Amino acid sequence: MCVMKITQQDIPNAFAPLELDLLHKGAAVTIDPAHPLLLSETDNQPVLGMRGMEVREGSGQKGFFEVRCISGYEPITIGMATHDVDVTQTLGFGHDGFGWWSDDDSGKLVIHHSLRRVSPDEGRDHPSLNQGFVDTPGFTEGDVIGLMLDCSGTPTLLFFVNGAQVQQMVMTQQVQGKMLFPAFALSGGGKIDISPNPDLPADAAV
Repeated sequence: MCVMKITQQDIPNAFAPLELDLLHKGAAVTIDPAHPLLLSETDNQPVLGMRGMEVREGSGQKGFFEVRCISGYEPITIGMATHDVDVTQTLGFGHDGFGWWSDDDSGKLVIHHSLRRVSPDEGRDHPSLNQGFVDTPGFTEGDVIGLMLDCSGTPTLLFFVNGAQVQQMVMTQQVQGKMLFPAFALSGGGKIDISPNPDLPADAAV
């Protein structure tokens, strides 16, 4: 009897093909119809992807997206958000979203998240909402950075730089049942090229 082995690439990518959502973006976000996945300066306001994924333990779903950092690595923020995200705030400092960027001073990866409705001041100061991964290398111009939401077991976020997993974070119970979408925000000359349909990372370990 022949037994089929399921690989990562047999699992559909819930976020693909990735398109930017014209209805869920900050006022400062401009999308060029000629290059809709080449995103520049958004004044730190987020824009979401069209396709989302429900955070549900054991659903078997996986969603992955990645971008190439063209310029301005510190002002480049990628993350995930619900449709209720505050599009006037950078990801993780308003409500219903989180963001990942690379700190210019330490060269380390930094995460800020507030996936429940909070004020910006509370989000900045509350340790259960904001978390910095100070022991993880960051990224720089020319790097390809990726983020995967894996619900094959306990919902977990996995972070990638140039195809290598650099960190993971188990999602909290308060996020269960929420629909999350890829999110992007840029400032200070930041520019990224978003991949429309990347392969799921082959060596992701949860």
